[in-house]
Amino acid sequence: MKENIFWAFFIPYFFNLNNRSAVKIFSFLFFSFFSCTFNLMSQVDKSPWVILEYADLNTKHISESGKFNQNGFLFDIEWDNKLTFSENHQIFYGGISSLKISNYNSKLLTTIESIKDSVGLGDILISFFDFNLDGLIDFRIPRECGKNCYYSYFFYDNQTNQFLHKEEWDYIRIDKINKREKLISLHPEYNIPTLYRVNGYVLEEVL
Repeated sequence: MKENIFWAFFIPYFFNLNNRSAVKIFSFLFFSFFSCTFNLMSQVDKSPWVILEYADLNTKHISESGKFNQNGFLFDIEWDNKLTFSENHQIFYGGISSLKISNYNSKLLTTIESIKDSVGLGDILISFFDFNLDGLIDFRIPRECGKNCYYSYFFYDNQTNQFLHKEEWDYIRIDKINKREKLISLHPEYNIPTLYRVNGYVLEEVL
């Protein structure tokens, strides 16, 4: 209602002005509107929190033997069609019998054996991201899925040049991340705290 009254007053006034005055007023209103819109968008963009599933995860679907490069590392997959057996469905889902990770000099860094298809979809998802927010690439693999999915996280340690599995991360479900403050927010469940600061590989509860 207020806006209608404003324009009802302003439009007749606007057309009674000479061209130069009208252009000045129009330019002022246009740039004022643009400036306010830009400021609002900037405030939204400055939010340090990002939903993990909307972040730049790079996910590989593995269902056969093969090799691929990721962030300067060579991943050598050996697939076994009979690695995972479902008692409920009496069928094999397969899995990764061996995952070997080498650097750009072909030096073997890490070997992970017997990664089973716990989801039962016929493939295994390996998702790459800097999960502990230290600037180095990490990856995760689904460990178990029911109502919710839980993952095994492997973090690259540049001192040992290995990808290390940290069991402390096995039973958390990350919702959002804050790279600026090195914080992660978890999906709420049971009595698990939902806000943690990441210190290396250690999760420190934020009270």
